[in-house]
Amino acid sequence: MVTRLSKRIALLLLLSAIASISHAASQLLMFTDKVETEIGRPIRVELIGVSLKLKLAAINLNAFNKDFAVITDYAIDDASDDRWPKQSIQILKLKLYPRKTGRLTLPALFIDNSQSKAITITALTGETAPPALTLSTHNPYIRQQFVVHISVTSNNLSARLSINEDDKIAGFESRPLAFTRTKLKDGSYRLQIGWALTTFKTGVQSLELPAVGYSVSGVSRKQYFFPATTIKVEPLPLYLPPTIPVGKVSIHSSFDQTSFLATILSTDSLHYWNLTLKGNMSNTYRLPPVLRQIKSNNKISFLAINSTRTVNASDDQLVSQVTHSIPFKALRSGLLSLPKIQLQYFDPASGKIKTVAHQPQRQLVLGSFWKSVIVIILASLLAWLIFIIYKKAQKIKYSRLMYQQAITLLNEQKNIQTFREAIRLIASAEYWVTNITLTQWCDMWSEKYKTGMDFKTLCKALSDSLYQSQSQHDVSKLTHQLIVLLENKARL
Repeated sequence: MVTRLSKRIALLLLLSAIASISHAASQLLMFTDKVETEIGRPIRVELIGVSLKLKLAAINLNAFNKDFAVITDYAIDDASDDRWPKQSIQILKLKLYPRKTGRLTLPALFIDNSQSKAITITALTGETAPPALTLSTHNPYIRQQFVVHISVTSNNLSARLSINEDDKIAGFESRPLAFTRTKLKDGSYRLQIGWALTTFKTGVQSLELPAVGYSVSGVSRKQYFFPATTIKVEPLPLYLPPTIPVGKVSIHSSFDQTSFLATILSTDSLHYWNLTLKGNMSNTYRLPPVLRQIKSNNKISFLAINSTRTVNASDDQLVSQVTHSIPFKALRSGLLSLPKIQLQYFDPASGKIKTVAHQPQRQLVLGSFWKSVIVIILASLLAWLIFIIYKKAQKIKYSRLMYQQAITLLNEQKNIQTFREAIRLIASAEYWVTNITLTQWCDMWSEKYKTGMDFKTLCKALSDSLYQSQSQHDVSKLTHQLIVLLENKARL
C-alpha cells in the first residue's frame, strides 16, 4: 500500500514538474525585417509564439493601431523550429504601415501570460512629401456633406493617387472624389484625391480613412494610411423637418425647343418642361420633392413625369442632380405661366433655413391658325428683305460699272470732251441728274465725299478747259488728277 501510494505521489510530482517546465517555456517573440522605412511603405513583422495555449492569430493588435495600419499576411498554427525543439510553434506575419513620420514604437504585445519586447522604428519622408490631410470642416452638421482631401507632392508626371471605391468608412456615408494633378511653379506636381462624407450621428466621432494608393506609371509604389481624426458633428435645430435637405440646393428649368417658332408653343402639340434640381448631397433622394407643386388646370394639362437621377463627383464636391422631364399640353392661346416652384434647404454656413423660388419663363401659346399667320407674315417680310437687298446690290453693281467705264474712258481718250462724258457717267453712278453742270457736280461731290484744297483747283481747271477756247491747262495732267480722285474717293 505504501509503495503504490509512493508511486502515485511521485507520478503526480513528475507531471506537475513537466507542466511547470512547459508553462515556463511559453514565449512571445516579435521580429522586424528593418527598423527604418519610408512613409507609405511597410515594416514586416513576424510574431512567434512558443508553447502557447491560445491561438496566436487571436492576439489583440489594437496597440498598433494608433501609429500603424495592420495588414495580416498569414498565420501558421503548428510549426517546428530548431531553436525550440519539441515545442509547439505558432507564427503570425504582419505588415505595418506607419501613419506618420518620425520615431515610432511597436509596443509590447501580450498573450497567454507571455509578453513580447517593444521595438522602435523610424519612418522617413522618402522621395515624396508626406501626404497632407485636410477637411472642409471639423464641425459638420448631421446630414451635411463635407470633404476630406489627401494631397501629395511628387516630381513624377506619371504619378497618381487612387482609392478603392469598395472601401467603407465606418460611421460615415462616403463617395470618392475625382483625382487631380496640378503642376506647381517649381516643376513638381500636386496630386489630390478625397472623399465626400456624410454622417447621421451627432457628437464626437473618430474618422478613420482607408488606404490611399500612390503609383507611378501604373505600378503601385506606396500605400498611405492616416491617423484617426476627431470631428464633432452638430445636431440640426429641433424645428427642422426630417425631409429638409442640408446644403445648398439650386433649381432651373428649360424647354425642348430649338428655334424661334418652336418657342411659340402650340395647343396641338406635346411639349416638355425640364426641371432640374442640384445639391451637395450623396443621394439624389435627399433633394426636396417638388412634383406635388405641379398640377393641371384649365390652361395646362400635365402628363406622367419621367425623372433622371445622377451623382457627379468633381475634385472638390459631390453633386446630386435630378431632372424631371414634365410633358404638358397648353389648352389655350396666349401667355402661359407655368407653376412657380418653391423649396427650402438648411444652409450650414449661416445655420438658417433658406428659401429658393423659381418662376419659369412665360411661354407664348398659339393655335395652328395663328402660327400659320405668323409664318406667312415672316415669309412676306423675308421676301421683302431679299428684294431690298437685291435692289441695293444691283445699284452697287451699276455704280461700280459706271465708275469703271468713266475711268476707262479717261485712260483711253485724254481730251477735253472726255471730261464731259466722264462727269455724266459719274453722275449716273451716283444716281444724280445726268445732264448736270460741272459746278453742280463739284458741289454734290464735295457734299458726299472728302475733298481738299486741290479739289477746288481741279474743278476750276476743268471749267477753264471746258468753257474757254484757249486753255493753258495740261489735259493729260487733269485727266490723271480726275482718275486719282475717282479711285480714292472716301465718304464723309
